[in-house]
Amino acid sequence: MAIKLDLEKAYEKVSWDFICASLNVAGIPIFFQTVIMSAISSSSMQILWNGMPTQKFKPIRGIRQGCPLSPYLFVICMEWLGHIIRVEMDIGKWEPIRLSRTGPLSLIKRDYWITFLISSTSFRGTEFNVRKSNIFFSKVIGIDVRNQITQMFGFQEAQNLGTYFGVHFLHNRVTNNTLSFVVDKPWAREGLGFRHLSDQNTSFLMKIGFSLVSKSNMLWVRVLHSKYGWKEQFPDSISRNQCSHLRRESVNSDGSWNLDLLYVWLLEDVISRITSIPPPHLDYGSDRVIWARSALGVFSVHSAYWTLKEDTWNSQEEYWKSIWKYLGPQRVRVFLWLAFKQRILTNSERTRRGIDHSNSCTLCGHDFEDLGHVLRDCPSAKDIWMLVLPEQLTQRFFSVSFQDWLLLNLCFHERLQGSGLTWSCLFGLIAWRI
Repeated sequence: MAIKLDLEKAYEKVSWDFICASLNVAGIPIFFQTVIMSAISSSSMQILWNGMPTQKFKPIRGIRQGCPLSPYLFVICMEWLGHIIRVEMDIGKWEPIRLSRTGPLSLIKRDYWITFLISSTSFRGTEFNVRKSNIFFSKVIGIDVRNQITQMFGFQEAQNLGTYFGVHFLHNRVTNNTLSFVVDKPWAREGLGFRHLSDQNTSFLMKIGFSLVSKSNMLWVRVLHSKYGWKEQFPDSISRNQCSHLRRESVNSDGSWNLDLLYVWLLEDVISRITSIPPPHLDYGSDRVIWARSALGVFSVHSAYWTLKEDTWNSQEEYWKSIWKYLGPQRVRVFLWLAFKQRILTNSERTRRGIDHSNSCTLCGHDFEDLGHVLRDCPSAKDIWMLVLPEQLTQRFFSVSFQDWLLLNLCFHERLQGSGLTWSCLFGLIAWRI
């Protein structure tokens, strides 16, 4: 059985005295308490009566919708509910149950729990919305028991508990139709940030797996361990008395690696990687599972996704580094990126889009004006380049393809004679001005 409780006008009915008490219990400094309460209590209201606003008056409770501080204050107030539940458990008014046959203990409320919840929410100033609160029963509960429970609570029976971010709280086996509202769009590295849904889902599964081995004290982890009989655990410590014989012998009594033994069993490149890691020692503190792809050892879905996709990036896309690391004005970087993507409106591009009717160059009369012609091959552009072109690039400058031409010059970082300016920087500025 699951009960979905809806708080009636949750934000509007929160007592200011209760907020102040919650901030105090949470350990918020007095100065910040004063600032927060001043921000809450400084509001005033008016009511339109027959189209005319009444005099302003000050409310005595409630927090404002849309205020960025309101959600945090509401969460702090709701923490009281969990605190009171723990108190009721300590004095014996709550009975623990097992979430599975051999699983950890959880909590269940006795018959008077309605009175308890009503009293706790009344202290906070909020009340339950009976019309929007629902009860969901499993298939094994009989009709008579369902009727008794619904009459006792006064809540309506529901066949489901609604959705959260478009996903149903209760559903059968997850299929493609379960999340059909999500559009799986391809992700391009230089694009808008859309990701492959299958890889993103794998990243979420990796997060669950990492939590299973690194957060063994969490309730849901203990439930899964007990329910599915997963007995294997990572050791809390790798001290000598808890390690295998080979691992114990790999470390000398002084805490250093036993290189003589390692050279017998392992290759030299493997040994170099092992010796780069400090050997285990009790003085270093307790061991813990970390995520190697993060500097702090903390797992994140973002880093997991990039780990999955790093081997699939096209090596040809490395040119973006040369463009976006260009040491010049931002507007020049954008221009070079547009040029590489062939997005500059030359006459040939205008004709292709139906904007113009002529492909020819207006300066030299060449039949086809593309980007290569505008920036390099046009006689007007050639005259400019020949004035500043370094000798090392003379042979290849006018012969390679347009994209290779851009990369060739953007990767040539030689400093110009008599100047602190590099050729790659000057090249971008000249191409932008042309």
